[in-house]
Amino acid sequence: MYNTSKLEEFMNVFVKVIKSALNQDRQSPFTKRTINFIVLVFKKITSHENEMEEKRLQQVVQNDLNGINDSNEVETMEENEEDDLLYGSGLEHDTTIVNDQYVSPISWVDFFIKNSLVTFLEAKDINVRQNTVLLLKKTLEIFNEIDENTYSALNESLCDVALNKDKKVRAYSALALEKIQNLGNNAQNTLNFLMIADTNPLVRLCALKVIDVNENTLKNILKSTRSENVLVRKMAYKKIATHCKLENFPTEDRYNLLVNGTNERDESVRELFITKLIPKFIGDSVFSFLEATNYKKDSKLYEKLFFSYFDHLYKTAVKTTKNQTKFHQLALDFRKEHLNEHRLIDFSSLTNEKAYFWYMLCYFCKKSDITLVKTVENSEEENDEDVTETVDLLDEILPDIPYYCDYIERFTSENLENPKKFIFKKLIQIGQFCQIIDSTQWNFISSLFKKWFLEDRYFAFTEPVIEDMISIYSNYYKNENEKLLDEIYDLINSLNYSNNDDNVTANQEENLEEKLKAVDDKLAEKCELESKAVIENDEESVEQIKKEVDQLIESREKIINVSEISNSTSKDNCPRIETDYIVYRRCLQICYGFFISGELKRNMDRLPKLISIWILPGLNSGDSKIRTFAVKTLGRYCFPSTELINDFLKVFIEIIDEENYNDTRVEALTYLFDFLCFHGFDDIKFIDNDHTLQRDKSIPDKTNILERCKDSGFIEVFTDLLDKFLQEPVHPIEMKRKNLTAYVEHNLFEITVKSLCKIMDMGRFYAAGCLSKLIVINFVYKNVNLELKQFIQGFFYIYSRTFKNRLRDRFEVSNPFVDCYEDCLNILDQLNYLDSVTEKGELIDFFVNLSDDDQSALIVKVVAMLDDENKKFWEFNLKTINKCDLSSLTNDQLNLILDQLLEFSENFSQYMKTGKSKRSRRTNEVDKNAELVKKIIAKAKKLESKKNNTNV
Repeated sequence: MYNTSKLEEFMNVFVKVIKSALNQDRQSPFTKRTINFIVLVFKKITSHENEMEEKRLQQVVQNDLNGINDSNEVETMEENEEDDLLYGSGLEHDTTIVNDQYVSPISWVDFFIKNSLVTFLEAKDINVRQNTVLLLKKTLEIFNEIDENTYSALNESLCDVALNKDKKVRAYSALALEKIQNLGNNAQNTLNFLMIADTNPLVRLCALKVIDVNENTLKNILKSTRSENVLVRKMAYKKIATHCKLENFPTEDRYNLLVNGTNERDESVRELFITKLIPKFIGDSVFSFLEATNYKKDSKLYEKLFFSYFDHLYKTAVKTTKNQTKFHQLALDFRKEHLNEHRLIDFSSLTNEKAYFWYMLCYFCKKSDITLVKTVENSEEENDEDVTETVDLLDEILPDIPYYCDYIERFTSENLENPKKFIFKKLIQIGQFCQIIDSTQWNFISSLFKKWFLEDRYFAFTEPVIEDMISIYSNYYKNENEKLLDEIYDLINSLNYSNNDDNVTANQEENLEEKLKAVDDKLAEKCELESKAVIENDEESVEQIKKEVDQLIESREKIINVSEISNSTSKDNCPRIETDYIVYRRCLQICYGFFISGELKRNMDRLPKLISIWILPGLNSGDSKIRTFAVKTLGRYCFPSTELINDFLKVFIEIIDEENYNDTRVEALTYLFDFLCFHGFDDIKFIDNDHTLQRDKSIPDKTNILERCKDSGFIEVFTDLLDKFLQEPVHPIEMKRKNLTAYVEHNLFEITVKSLCKIMDMGRFYAAGCLSKLIVINFVYKNVNLELKQFIQGFFYIYSRTFKNRLRDRFEVSNPFVDCYEDCLNILDQLNYLDSVTEKGELIDFFVNLSDDDQSALIVKVVAMLDDENKKFWEFNLKTINKCDLSSLTNDQLNLILDQLLEFSENFSQYMKTGKSKRSRRTNEVDKNAELVKKIIAKAKKLESKKNNTNV
């Protein structure tokens, strides 16, 4: 070949080499090297053609300049009306027709691709198909331009072969489509499909790597961030970080993207998200980033996000400044640009975003104990060396107490009519980081806070931040809880017995007057209707109206009594909490703030009295916020001790079970799970005492929950509650924000699911039924938000490893997912989801993957279920066995399994002949199952033979 002087002969030999190479073993390294050599030759051919073409075009230009016309005569066009119109406009033939000498001929490689390689893609031999598509992929990488006809042929053929059953053919096809794709064309649509729907992660990864980012593909790229494969998720975030801005996504998608990235379970993917994507989204202005996100919606999420981002900056040094990181630079730049000489933001430029970011900077500095090395002036003239000192970076962005107190007082005064609650909350939270060094500074704060607590006109401002204000009290008293409790008693007693507006607020008086007026109007209306009904002799209407009138009169008397009581209390200086819900709510918030601030409150003699006088009465209040704060405070009081938990356990159970308690139930259920997470199940139990809700005895107890507590142990009652709250929510997830019932229903469901995952992962208890329920929720429930399903999937991933490492011996269960297999199928059958789940196959893959280390146990269990009692599960079980690796079985297990399969095959054949199958309407699927049985037995026999030969 190398001695051949004629190009034509060389090309003939070269084409034979190509065809021979494509027909070789696709796994051989020699085949791949030959393909690389072929591509190199293609490149040389193309380079030679380009060089020759450039010389030819130069000669054509030179001939044109010299007036030499070597072109063929242009065929004369037919004279018709169109020609007359065209050339009648003043245009000439020779100036409107392109000289065909300037048109470059098609490349030999183009010609070979179009007429040979494209046809090889249809070959039956898998070696030819895979090698051809690999050659095409590598060839297209060196091409800058493709002939139009070649492009069309490739667009059609590569899209067809991209759906080939061989995963490597699909993967190479996806890579080859990179240069064929255009917005919305067949190639890009194929990549879009492969990226999200292909069963193999390698194919999805290849499609994701090469696909363009535009309005047609962005949605599926975002979906790829939730792939089960780490590399696919990593590529998706990298793609977004490289090509996208935050504004490219709708608001809801922005939130989901930030949630998923921040909570990413793989460390390498999360690192890429924090170090590449978040800096790209933040850009030059963190305030623009905050404006574009709903950061107020989920404070915990954005706190976690910014802490991760700040931590990344803190680990990144600034090359130009010694002993400083990018976080130091960020904090100091914030002070320089936004804080005045007193380290405060001027009211004229104070926005929600600035207040929030200021708070986050302070919070991170405090929690991470960030220091700053500063250079100070050297007073000694003889020594020219710089003198440095180390200070807290927090002190550089935090105001002094006197300036801070004056600042927040002026802020409340200027915004009293239109409270800016979010900004005020952040300003108070910043105050938690201030170090109060003496009683003078404390007097500044305590006098200001006490005024806000006691004066009703400040309640709109202080209600959202009462717990934060109490936290500042706790910071001052540190671990002196008795002194802090003295302050709490002083605040609530002063508030309860203060003489603001004669103990009846203006709002309360106005409400009473409005209610009385409304009742009087309704009475007048009913009296008119009653008169008309009497005239018309409508006795039924008269009777009904009289009942309504009696109810209105009773309501009127109650309102008058409340008014009289209010007036009498103002004279007798009675407790305000008995008549004013707002005052009672403030007192409870102060008590709750005491319990959540600082360390857990234990062994304090005055706490039981505080609970009995201030907290327990609130559980039966008519105000839902009071009930909620009462439950939260009681929960914090009980949390440190199982004795206290047991003492009030029935109260929490009653509240959780009581339908009328709405969102208060959510708090009670949260605390119940917190108790179990912290203390476990062993010491929590029902005891005989009088602590109940003391509900009106005339209201029937629909569930008789107290009787259930007497007759059963806590575990039984707890299990009943789990069954109740793990039912699929009736209301669609979209109704959660629009309907109170839907809001409570979904919150109870989500808290139960997440808490169940936590206590199982902690090893507090194990139940195959509960794990089965979680699996069913993940795979078939529809009225569940995406974030919750992602949480469950993360739990499965972690639990499969946690259980194997530290819980297997404790619960005497080898693999929890094998253990719950049968329970899961029973639940699916009860919910009528078995057929759909069997058809999709996702759950089968789930069980096989999560029993990867113990597939033999799964196979043994599933084969044992191929009996007459489990006929409805046969199809699912057969598909599961077919997915499993039979080589994981020992020789004895394999022999036993093979005997069972042969016996089942006979029974199955007889079962098909009788025609008594409940699924006889699905004839095709029954036939498929018969084929599947034969296939499994053939695999088992082949493996048995192989093992026997190995033993010999």
